Amino acid sequence: HPRDAIREFRLADNAPDGPVDECNICLYANLARAFDAADMADSTIVMLEKYITTPYWFRWRADYDGMYLAAAYRRLGELYEAKGDRQKAYTNFAKFVELWKDADPELQPKVQEARRHLQRLKDTEK
Repeated sequence: HPRDAIREFRLADNAPDGPVDECNICLYANLARAFDAADMADSTIVMLEKYITTPYWFRWRADYDGMYLAAAYRRLGELYEAKGDRQKAYTNFAKFVELWKDADPELQPKVQEARRHLQRLKDTEK
């Protein structure tokens, strides 16, 4: 029930005096997953972009980027490609490949798939 999850994530992030804590990127990551599950591409894009661009001092310690950053770039590449925005798709797939180029062998098929997207986007641009 992704729409229920969206509502619950928002409710869980609110205290009477504002956000529950300072981790706004946590909310963005959770909402992005829920919007994606609800097939709400534009909202997914907004939340993933907010996740990527919002400064957060604790990223390095809590390992949020280790869990979400590469997946966010990959999903943004897919979503932008589906929308026909080849430049943004290319940029995000390229960032994903850069992050995972030395990933473990069992993850390399995802890197190769992203490289195929990059090549297709490059060929289409010509």
